[in-house]
Formats: sequence, C-alpha cells, structure tokens
Amino acid sequence: MARSAGPLSECSVQKLHLVGPTSELDGLIFSTRKGAKSGGYVIKLDAPMLDAVAELSPQNGVESRGVASSTPQRNRARRATDKRRATDQNGQGSGVNHDLGAPSLPASLLTPRQMQDRLRAGWSIAEVAEAADVAIEWVSRFAAPVIAEQARVISRARELVYDKPRFGLSGHPVGSAVRRNVAERGIHLADDEYDACWGAHQVEEGMWLVTFGYTSRGRAQQAEWLVDLDANELSSRNRLGAQLAYVKGRARSKATSLTPRPATRRSAARKKPASAKNKSGAARKAAPTRKAAPTRKAAPTRKA
Repeated sequence: MARSAGPLSECSVQKLHLVGPTSELDGLIFSTRKGAKSGGYVIKLDAPMLDAVAELSPQNGVESRGVASSTPQRNRARRATDKRRATDQNGQGSGVNHDLGAPSLPASLLTPRQMQDRLRAGWSIAEVAEAADVAIEWVSRFAAPVIAEQARVISRARELVYDKPRFGLSGHPVGSAVRRNVAERGIHLADDEYDACWGAHQVEEGMWLVTFGYTSRGRAQQAEWLVDLDANELSSRNRLGAQLAYVKGRARSKATSLTPRPATRRSAARKKPASAKNKSGAARKAAPTRKAAPTRKAAPTRKA
C-alpha cells in the first residue's frame, strides 16, 4: 500500500526529458537522462492531455499554437490536418498554418513512417534527411523509437550463445565472448566505447543483422551475425563473427534448445535393449555342459 506523500509540492517527483514522438505519432517519449536517444516513459497525446497543455500555455506566456480547449473530435481533426501537411510532397503554401495560427510542419518528401523504415534498415539520420529534403533535426525527432528498438535487438543478441560449426557451443554468451576475444587481440575498450561498437539494422521482418565494429592496427574491422528474433537464434555472417563469438570452455546449454533432440537411427542401432542382453546371457548360463568321456585304463603287463 502506497504511503501518502502529502501535497504535490512536497513530493519527490521524477523529472523527465523529452526524447521525441512515438512511431505511431500518438504520444511522446521521455527519459530520465537529458539528451538521451531513447526513453522508457510514454505519454499519450489524447484530448485531456492536449486540453491541459492549452490551459497551461497562456499562464506560462507561451503561445498555445492552436491547441485550445475543444472537443475530442476537433482535436483529432487538427492532428489529422497536421499529419497531412507533414506528408505534403509538393511543398506549396506560405508555410503558415492559417487554421491553427502557427507555422506548419516542414514539407518532407518522406512521411515519418518512411523515415523510420529507412533508419531501421540501416540508413543514417543524415542520409534520411537528405532523401526527405528536410533538416537533420527534423528526422531526429522520429529516430528515438527506432534507436530504442535497435538497442533491444543488440541486447538480445549479446545474451545468446553462439554454436560454432565443428566446435559446439561457446563457453560464454556472445556479449562477453566478444569482449574477451577483442581484449586478447590488444583492443581494450571502456564500457561506453564497447557499447558504441555495436550496431543493428533490420534485414526483413523478424530478422536483424547485428554488427560489432572496431579499429585494429589502423584497419576497420567488423564482425557480423544474423539474428532471428522469432527463433531466438544467432549465426555468424563472416569469419570474424565466428571467431569473436566463440570462447572455448565448459559447454553451456543453448538458450534456444527448449526440447531435447530426437535420437538418430544410428545412435538407436548402437544401443541394444538391456532385456535382450540379459536374456542372451541367461540363456548361455542355462545351457548344460557335456561331461568328458571316461578314459580306458591300460591293461596290466604280464611278468616274465
């Protein structure tokens, strides 16, 4: 049961910082860290929230930008209008939202969803901004959900255990195995540097390419693995990926092995039923042995 903390002014309230909109453009993402690219708090932009913002804006000396108190139907209509203007490919108009009395959204050649699809496929923010013909800051507003998704994929990949052909399961998960093998090659990285070396982009639905890039002796190196999120499996895409993800040691159970493997015909043929073996042994013991035939005594010799 929660304790009463008293008036709101006396409470210890967690301060949050704006990260950006959600992928569905129906909420805002917040983080406890300022300047973070991803966050764990989402506030839905429904009619009560917009009305509350409209009431606070005049008190703080901030123009409400047309988010005045109105019915939910009008709020939905305004959001639909903003979205259509964001996807306008002609770039026509004076740049002023006459209905809302505020500057309209920039005319982009790509919708927010199309921007996120390209970011998810491995495009950089600068490349997407150039393709959409907008500023980098505008694309960054829609990149937060994709960056958070990529971070989750990398985290899952680092927890998997690599099964190296002809060697078997690694003694450590991919994350710790890569760090050990890189250190043995003379590459010592701090925690933030190590995390920055990882990357991920989507190849197809449920399939991601996870990479680990670093510089060794002045040359860029990149290990690659293909991660199947549905099957929870990881396979190497190049030789460096196979080398870095494997550490010889005590075999550990593979995370994806939920059911035992079925016995093969060869292994089944090698095993004899215990009952048959015991039966044959008992049969040998039960068989009677033949007695040796009696020898004839030599006839006595006659004395001269």
